[in-house]
Amino acid sequence: MRMRRWAKESWNPNKDKKDVYTHRTWKTDELKLTGPTRAVVADFDPGSFEVVLKVKGATESADKGLSFLVLPLEERYQYCRYYTSRHSTLELTLRHVDRSVEATISLRIAAGSSWPRGIEGVFTASIASIDDAEVSLLSFEDDRLPVNADDGIIKLTRRVVSVEREHGELKVSATTWCANDEQYAMTNDIVFTSRFVGRSCGVLNIGTCKIQITVAWSLFDS
Repeated sequence: MRMRRWAKESWNPNKDKKDVYTHRTWKTDELKLTGPTRAVVADFDPGSFEVVLKVKGATESADKGLSFLVLPLEERYQYCRYYTSRHSTLELTLRHVDRSVEATISLRIAAGSSWPRGIEGVFTASIASIDDAEVSLLSFEDDRLPVNADDGIIKLTRRVVSVEREHGELKVSATTWCANDEQYAMTNDIVFTSRFVGRSCGVLNIGTCKIQITVAWSLFDS
């Protein structure tokens, strides 16, 4: 989901709050979605979905409305359109994955490894049938990779991706760069073949750091 940059700058009910909530997305117009935690199933009666964008205020009651949109969610619907409201222009992209399974992704820094100092980046996931779109699993800056100290699990902001059930492929990628030099970004990826159930495992090498990847496969509830 994308929004024109002027819209992000046009609301400033509290300057300090603006700095907090826009700094991490200033380098891109793309808004980071942290949900839903499970895929949306479009079946015989799929209903609709809402897009609500707000500028954070000091309290919830002080939040300012930026954009509100309601669209039907039907089995064959796909969106890639612009929606203009009073304060913003929203580009919404929605893709349909037919006959899919759920892939729940977890990343863990292997024992004996450590994240390289001064390296920031983004972890993403994509599928073969929609190779022009990626889902952000985690984006971080200033080498502040959020990791559980006890077990090395990386704290992702999103973990679940829909993958084609038959001959589907899930690609998990890590694009990294030095904090002071983004021009020389490096991408490492690994591809998993979809399964009905069970787990798939692999390793991504980021310099001397080894990232263990586990994908748990499951069918959607009928």
